[in-house]
Order: sequence, then structure tokens, then C-alpha cells
Amino acid sequence: YQDTNKVFAGLVLTYVEITETARLTQALARNKARLEAIVATNPNGLLVVDRKGELLMVNPALEGMFGYGAGELLGQSVDVLVPDLQRVHHATLRDDFMRRPSSRPMGVGSALQGRRRDGGCFPIEVSLGVFRSDGEDFVQATIVDISQRVRGEEAIRDNLALNARLASIVSSTDDAVIGCDLDGVVNSCNLGA
Repeated sequence: YQDTNKVFAGLVLTYVEITETARLTQALARNKARLEAIVATNPNGLLVVDRKGELLMVNPALEGMFGYGAGELLGQSVDVLVPDLQRVHHATLRDDFMRRPSSRPMGVGSALQGRRRDGGCFPIEVSLGVFRSDGEDFVQATIVDISQRVRGEEAIRDNLALNARLASIVSSTDDAVIGCDLDGVVNSCNLGA
């Protein structure tokens, strides 16, 4: 500083302790990076929508599952992921949900379908979570493509039906039918045997 004669008279130092602020800033940055990594590497589809159903966040698994490129879904309505025939109904369900939001599985007891970018549909499971930020409600959804499970369940049902038909044929014939395992041990036979 200078005295009244404009002569350098001294120096005033101000010291502000920023160690704690810097530590908290670094911790916040690490936590943000971890959260982003969790979202980006989650194998399930994740999305966040606002009250109007606008997609605000999607992860790479969701984009791939529905056939979209990075960032293409942002700003669109979540209804683009719903099959055409269910879209109008979905908008009503979404509005009803936002009147009484709750975290829960979606569509319990019904077969939910997702709509890919190319228009193809596939079976999905959806779980909803609600959170509030800056005075606004948001919904996050976890979406799982259950196509493999559905195919497996269909194969089991088909196999059971085939086994029942074969058992009916075997039991109704007068011819001898004997079943053996690979070691030649008899494990079944019909009345004709």
C-alpha cells in the first residue's frame, strides 16, 4: 500500500485457507466420475425423464438396446421407446403415474414391449424410481431386455408340450415301447411291453 504521499509504505497479505475447499472439490469430482462410470458401464438400460416424459439422460446400454447412437435420444419423448399401438395409452399412464409417483416395477403381470429405432419390438422389464431435484420431480427407469429369457421359457413350454404328446402316443399304442438310458438300463416302458 502507499502512504498519503504516494510512497510505498508496506504490503498487506491476505491468506485464505483453501485446503478444505480443495479437498472437498476433489472428492466431489471423484464421486461425479464414479457415478458417471456406474451409469456408463451398467449393462441394463438406464434413463431419466422429467414430468413431461422428456429424456434427459440415457446410458450406452439403453441406446444400444433400442438401436440409437450416442445422444440421439436426448430431448425426445420417452414414448419413442414404446410400441406404436401402446403410445397413446402410455402417455395417459405416464400422466397418472406423475400424479402419484412411487418407486416400483412397471407393468406387473403384463408383458411389456420396447420399440427399437427400426420399429421392431422386443420384451422388456422396467423398474421405476422417483427423485426430486431443485424442486422438480424426475423418474429414472431401469430397463432389461428379456428376449433371451422369453425364448428360453418358450422352448421349455414347447419341450413340455412335445413330451406330453409323445407320452400320450407311447401310452396309447399296443406296441411295446421300452426306454433305456445310455448304459442300457430300462427306465420306462408302456403297457404293451
